[in-house]
Amino acid sequence: MKNLVIRPATLQDHESVITLSRKIDPEDYLPVAWPLWMKRNHSVNLVAQVDDQIVGCIHGEIIAPSEAWGQGIRVHPGMRRLGFATGLLARLQEALWSLGARRIFGTVSRSNEPSLALFSRLGRPVVSRISRRKARGRVGSLSSSSIPPVSDEQVLELLRQNPILASRRELSHFKRAYFSLNGDFLVRMLKLGRVRISYDRRSFALLDLDAQESAETLWVVALAGETASIGRLFKDLLIEAGSSQKDLLVESPERADLQALLDQLDFDPPENDGRYAVIQKAF
Repeated sequence: MKNLVIRPATLQDHESVITLSRKIDPEDYLPVAWPLWMKRNHSVNLVAQVDDQIVGCIHGEIIAPSEAWGQGIRVHPGMRRLGFATGLLARLQEALWSLGARRIFGTVSRSNEPSLALFSRLGRPVVSRISRRKARGRVGSLSSSSIPPVSDEQVLELLRQNPILASRRELSHFKRAYFSLNGDFLVRMLKLGRVRISYDRRSFALLDLDAQESAETLWVVALAGETASIGRLFKDLLIEAGSSQKDLLVESPERADLQALLDQLDFDPPENDGRYAVIQKAF
């Protein structure tokens, strides 16, 4: 392709990037997110340019020690299948590596088969499949298993037994950015009262830290443990949510046994944008 350049985005590119995103999808979240991404520390924002036309963009940033998050890849409809997406991803990877990233995570709709196939070819396999499901909070009394006394070391032992991904609220289509759950983050969440542990200490759930989301729902953003133990934990979480007139929202790994449990507890099926895959690029 003649005169193709992939370069760091500038403030002067703002309108062109917004025009591009709206051409692809008039309801795209990127026009709101892009100017905020441009202001962030440890952020990488790239554009692909042919002659004087912006034909693609992508964003990434460091979100945890040695880990990064990539999203917002867009390519002009008339410029697809020309290697622009591959080029943007490669340049983003190089830039994030230089900032210390050794893993890059991202999310893709489970229905977006072309993108999933592209990422697979580029060595970015699916590492988790997520279903976002909601249930109405319930009236009742919490059992004795609600929040048992537990030490930091016991929490860390649970993490060693159940290495999982965690997530935080992010400007993205699925509202979450993923990273490897580490001991420091888990202990911090415990001190902030955002960890729920089953009475038998065989499962745990992390609740979202975002104040806005927490005001509307009790949002489980990480989950691990044995299914039977999770079931007992969820019964208390449903009552905890109901006591504040909230719904319980769960980012649930798509394990057959876990999804069957959520069916039994009357969780709604995932909405159209509630099923996605977490992909990873490891160096």
